Amino acid sequence: MFRASGIDLGKNGNRAVSVGAFWGAVKKETEPPSGMPSTAAVPSDKLTFRTLNVPNTSRDIQESVIREELMLSLPFSIEETSWDWVVNDDVATVFIVLNQDLRSFRERLGKDALIDAEPLSYLRLMKAAKTEEALIFDFGASRTSVCAVKSGCLDWVKVSFKGGDYLNKEIAKRYDITPEEAEQHKIALGTEEPVCRQWLNDLAAYNLLVKPVPFDKVFICGGGAQMKGLELELGTLLGQTVQPIPLPDGLSPYCDASAYGAALASKSKYPHISLEEVEPEKSDLPWKYAVWLLVILALASVNLELRKANAESVVQKQVAAYQEAAKPILPKLAEMQPETYQKELDALTEKNLRNTLLLPDSLLQNMARLAKPLKDAPSMEIRRLELKGEQENPSLIISGQTGTLQQVEEFRKSTEDIIKGPEIIDSRKNRAGVITFSIEGRL
Repeated sequence: MFRASGIDLGKNGNRAVSVGAFWGAVKKETEPPSGMPSTAAVPSDKLTFRTLNVPNTSRDIQESVIREELMLSLPFSIEETSWDWVVNDDVATVFIVLNQDLRSFRERLGKDALIDAEPLSYLRLMKAAKTEEALIFDFGASRTSVCAVKSGCLDWVKVSFKGGDYLNKEIAKRYDITPEEAEQHKIALGTEEPVCRQWLNDLAAYNLLVKPVPFDKVFICGGGAQMKGLELELGTLLGQTVQPIPLPDGLSPYCDASAYGAALASKSKYPHISLEEVEPEKSDLPWKYAVWLLVILALASVNLELRKANAESVVQKQVAAYQEAAKPILPKLAEMQPETYQKELDALTEKNLRNTLLLPDSLLQNMARLAKPLKDAPSMEIRRLELKGEQENPSLIISGQTGTLQQVEEFRKSTEDIIKGPEIIDSRKNRAGVITFSIEGRL
């Protein structure tokens, strides 16, 4: 019987689950079986996500569209990454991983294993459970991942680096005990420990989740999901029943969810990707073309030598003409060689652009444009506008207050046409239920 396995590369060891490609029971493995196709998922904290509109056409054309978008939006060079995507209707969900991280996974897995993305494992688990809409929390040792599924597709993914290890350190610091003793304390008390309750509150606020969450079901998985009282406390925060993620008999939602989700990538009816580092293509030049190329280069060299004598005098005259023309406009250029003009002009242009952004007229115009977003949010008040980094990369900080975190997020989105890359840098609720917030973006 043809079977395939899924591998969870966990911090505390690897776990494996195998499934039949066409039939056969799900089986928990002590280690990835040799000679069997295997799939492992890159953890969410090592991935960058993008959701893009793409034409309903061939993957070659979609790849060109996605590449163009990634070149403009990624904070690092696209040449340093590997990426793949899945499409639903005309929307592509793109998963990007740095090549250096991908190589480290490949070293652990071997050359034959397929490398998928962790959020797709959650989506496949929902499809296996015939669930179209859910919010999934994966409580790991080093991170906590939250994945939203809507209409049978990935909606969003967020990662917090405050996992089980973070809780142990915070508890150890509070009671002046070792991390090992803190782990036992956490297991014994669970959410009765104030540090654990505050951690769950912070997690909900970080993901902008307010009660009641707009999801039919909320599932939990990962080792940290076994915390005493977690289901009840999280359910109270979200206004929704929380339950362990559904898995076949014999599998544990606290150990095997990620491995089972990876194993389902081998089945054709489930969405999957393959993250592979692409080597630049090398084309060997046939020897006869190389000979002709050498001949042409030799002739060109002779021609250039003949022209060089005449060109030098012409160049000297042109340099003098350029310097004379530059003298009344930019005297500094008149003292330079023409080949340095472009660099100097680029620097002057950038400096003038920064100065223009900081002119009172420009600043007032940007502030005036905030009127429309505020008109759409009548209960919101702006209390402070702060200009930051006046010399380079000036940014604007907008501070105010409103009634809900949802209104803060809607206002942040509405400012995207006014400031670049707006982010919520602070949001908190006071005792009166008023949300104070700060949003920062570049001018």
